[in-house]
Amino acid sequence: MPSSGSLVVIGHKNPDTDSICSAIAYARYKSTVDGEPAEAFRAGNINAQTSFALEHFAAPVPPLLSDLHPRLKDIMIPREQLFVVSPDEPLSTAKDIILKNRFTFLPVADTDGTCSRKITALRLVEIMDDIAGVCRKDAVRIDANRFLALCGGPTDTARRQNLRGRLVLDLGCVDLEPDDFADSIVVTTEHDLESVLSYRPAAVVVTGAGSTPGDRAVSTREETTIVRVAVGAAQAAVNLCYAMPSGEFAEDAHPVFRDSDRVQDVANEVNKYNDGGFIVTDSAGKITGVVTRMSFLTEARFRVVMVDHNEYSQAVDGIEHADVAEVIDHHRLGGPNTTQPITFINRVVGSTCTIVADLYRQRGVRPDTMIAGLLLAGILSDTVILKSPTTADLDTQIVEWLAPIAGLDVPEFGHAMFVAGSGIEDVSDDEIVTRDQKSYTESGRSFSVSQVEMIGFREFWRRKDAIIEALDRFVEKKGLEFAALMVTDITTETTLLAYAGPPRVKEFIRYPEPEPGVFEMKRVVSRKKQLLPYLIEIARSTR
Repeated sequence: MPSSGSLVVIGHKNPDTDSICSAIAYARYKSTVDGEPAEAFRAGNINAQTSFALEHFAAPVPPLLSDLHPRLKDIMIPREQLFVVSPDEPLSTAKDIILKNRFTFLPVADTDGTCSRKITALRLVEIMDDIAGVCRKDAVRIDANRFLALCGGPTDTARRQNLRGRLVLDLGCVDLEPDDFADSIVVTTEHDLESVLSYRPAAVVVTGAGSTPGDRAVSTREETTIVRVAVGAAQAAVNLCYAMPSGEFAEDAHPVFRDSDRVQDVANEVNKYNDGGFIVTDSAGKITGVVTRMSFLTEARFRVVMVDHNEYSQAVDGIEHADVAEVIDHHRLGGPNTTQPITFINRVVGSTCTIVADLYRQRGVRPDTMIAGLLLAGILSDTVILKSPTTADLDTQIVEWLAPIAGLDVPEFGHAMFVAGSGIEDVSDDEIVTRDQKSYTESGRSFSVSQVEMIGFREFWRRKDAIIEALDRFVEKKGLEFAALMVTDITTETTLLAYAGPPRVKEFIRYPEPEPGVFEMKRVVSRKKQLLPYLIEIARSTR
């Protein structure tokens, strides 16, 4: 996920080389030239051609960002800002933290960070009413020094001593049997001490103002530890509870959320509970933060730069929950709607990388070899090595500027890049249809255009029927009016157009049809400038 405060620079779904390379180069531009932290991301898997370009220039693949929905990690109080107690820490530590900071609860986490329990402020209030319940519990462990400190008596810091046993209150108001004293910690008075000692309990806490010890608060007689405190029996019982491990009083924290959960989903869920806050963990169950009801009052939205597209239909999921800060593109306008003015650069050129490179040039900044090479790769990819009808004079000028910086022979590198991305032998039929696919809406009709670039059509003809079936499945799955797949041979500048959809649309395609559902379109290589306007006109004509 993006770093806090960083600008997200991302291209369209099913990214091509121009989309990936322009995102990387523009993120670098924003960070180094404009001084604004920015990170490049991808909205899908990269293709073979893009992999070739990235590997050639030793450029890392941008992280995948599958959606822009804010996650709990974007709004939670992070772990480093939290107070957390371990199950072994005395309850008094948790009490002091909760009261001092007016918390409603405190997470209880193991030493490895695993956390699924908490201590609540309500539980602390209930301790006075639950002493009898504590006394009915199994054996407990009490930190003797912490207990003495709570009672205001002297402590022996030179040694750590724990009292272990069941807690028993011998206050004369309850009839106790001899077995009740076995392996127990008995709270009694000086008056009854000798009687209690005769039963050989594990420990005795002697209470009352008259029992203030001399120099030693803790002593032993035979096998029994004797602890003397000045407070009364009720306060001693409460302090014994506070000297117990926090884990004894922790309760299950339900629900516990994951830091990768969507804010919107969790906001709906927390309304079912009266809790003041909730623990957030990672996938391993280790605490990473806490969310309170206040956390949801601040809307977390990523600031995004859309490169190589401007339509929400082509953008990463959740774009409507982000703040679009900039658009850098060279396609038709289709959005976005924004609530604030934004930087919107849309130029009639063959590649978004041309626009980004020109920004460097206008600022007098020479990109490094890697960035220059990636910009060059994006331009050559989108303009089919400057042969596409979308190629503008600026594309050619920028290529001439970048080539010496990148140290490349343009025709040689361009050919090698297209060869690397032209094979479909190891690509599934469904992936051929979706790998470089864009969706459009015109006159109320939704349709899709995909494109693969090849050297020769032999492999396409061999798999033609299976590919068209995959195209049919895609139309049905996405609920489209129709879909088209451009299979472009860059050496002959010819496209075979595979079509899936109703015959009434197909009848308007005025190109030779050598095979059913496949049209031969000579000198057509550009989806944006040649095929898309043609299909838009057909969509309008068949309303």
